[in-house]
Amino acid sequence: GLEGGQQVREQAGLLLHGQAAPVPALLMVDTGLRVTTLNRPFAERHGLAAQSPRTATGVTGFGIGGVSRGVIGRLRGLRLGELTIDNPVVALSLDAKGALASEDFAGILGADVLSRCRVGLDYEGARLILEPGAAFAAPYEFDMSGIRFVMHGERFERLEVFFVFAESPAAEAGIVPGDRVTAIDGRPAASF
Repeated sequence: GLEGGQQVREQAGLLLHGQAAPVPALLMVDTGLRVTTLNRPFAERHGLAAQSPRTATGVTGFGIGGVSRGVIGRLRGLRLGELTIDNPVVALSLDAKGALASEDFAGILGADVLSRCRVGLDYEGARLILEPGAAFAAPYEFDMSGIRFVMHGERFERLEVFFVFAESPAAEAGIVPGDRVTAIDGRPAASF
């Protein structure tokens, strides 16, 4: 909100494993970002990867700056105003340049959290309003296959494996980057 002409930003609180007090974190909001992501300097300063009970490292997204890599892990919780999200999956950026390497903010609140809420944007009041939706308390999960795909062709008709997470079901099945998906449940992949 605004007080005396100054913009006041409420910070999120990260609840870490083995630590009682929340760690304040200034988060940006991006409705197109798949999973809430914490910037590399912030994640390293707080040793977040080491505090997650389990992690996976690999490609976490694609953006204007190219491929983004990170560590997928969990927080004990995430506080956003009055809301507390239990055991959310987060990406801990490994990027050395770009927005996810910035020290100006802690990270980005993504669609994984926003899609579980009714979201209101009050531009005049500079507020984000979140109310729990029907799926708010559902467990947070990350991609169960371990595959990152890329589409090729004029009409994006070729579906190709771009990256495979180690120790994932895809890796155990022998899927490797460059493999092409030609059909899904008997239907040509291009029809999806």
